[in-house]
Amino acid sequence: MAGLIEHLESFLGLIAGGSRGDDTTPEGVQVAWFGPDVPFGGVTTLVTVGLSRRHLNLPSGGALHQELVMHVPTDDFPARAAGLLFQVAGEMVRRRTGLSNGQVIGPRGPLFPGGQTTAIVAISPRYLPESFAVCHTEPAPVVFTWLVPITTGEAEVIQKFGWGTLEQAFAAQDPDLADPGRAEVALDGLGSQASAGG
Repeated sequence: MAGLIEHLESFLGLIAGGSRGDDTTPEGVQVAWFGPDVPFGGVTTLVTVGLSRRHLNLPSGGALHQELVMHVPTDDFPARAAGLLFQVAGEMVRRRTGLSNGQVIGPRGPLFPGGQTTAIVAISPRYLPESFAVCHTEPAPVVFTWLVPITTGEAEVIQKFGWGTLEQAFAAQDPDLADPGRAEVALDGLGSQASAGG
């Protein structure tokens, strides 16, 4: 794990704290957090450490070694985010299955108190340099996957039209994807845009 920690700290600064979870946490999986204010002000970044020891299959075929990343506002959500990372990691270990890009988990009800987000989409990290996304360790590369809280409506867009459609809406409207309390992006017309594009 030394190479993995070195990779994380080179992008996120020194580990500020961590959790080993509870009795339901997969053996050897921890959550570390960094910051505050990385990758930008007011944000805490949390990362699983140890999930990548497992060889996880992908639904589309193939396999990978994977760790999960989440950015949340420092003032409100780090403890809740750590719980979500442990929960998702636990499901992955039980199923022996990794997350593919654009895969949706949920909806399952409110993820964070007072927010509209009810689901998670797994995507490549966007708020960090491209070289963060893969850590080249022995015996295998470790892929970092960003878990972004999304609303039920946003999850439905992905299920109907694919991740690319919501990705375009995010690019056009530029919501703060590190804030689980954010408002839902405008979804009107996304389906027709997808149809016209195809």
